Amino acid sequence: MNLLLNKRCSKRFFFVSVLMIALSVLIAYPFLPQQIVSDSFNLMGSGSNSPKLTLLIVQLVFLSVYTLIGYGAADFFIRVAPSSINIPNKEYWLHPSRIKTTISKTSAIGYWILFFTNILIWIILIRIYIEQIARAEISTAFFPILIILYLLILTVFLIRTNKAFKKKLSTSEIGCRNQKTE
Repeated sequence: MNLLLNKRCSKRFFFVSVLMIALSVLIAYPFLPQQIVSDSFNLMGSGSNSPKLTLLIVQLVFLSVYTLIGYGAADFFIRVAPSSINIPNKEYWLHPSRIKTTISKTSAIGYWILFFTNILIWIILIRIYIEQIARAEISTAFFPILIILYLLILTVFLIRTNKAFKKKLSTSEIGCRNQKTE
């Protein structure tokens, strides 16, 4: 079984990433100074704004809302409009006999993308905590490398999962497809 297309597995990882973010905020909160850099950074990785510590709670609420919206969207939009799923061989995969499995697989992809995004956010939060608590300077290349790595991981992930939908169509299915287009 392909774990990348397993909805149950992707949901678990997604919720673990949400828990990681929440726990990191709760654990680090008492150790952070009253003024923290948390909402804007320049390309060199240094903070350009110092809001109050309470903004961290607002950010946690924002992340919670983002998570709930993402959680609902990963299933809702695919169920409401399955024809909007952008996969190869749509006619085959959206056939009534396979649509339930296809929706489950594409939902799993959505959860994995949310998981990767949550991990990106978590790494950024950890970076802020390290800088603020330990007063440690972190490399100026941190953010560009992190974003490039995140985009690379997403690209590889999407290429890999997309291969699962490249089922070879039989000659009769190709003939049916050509008749529909004429």
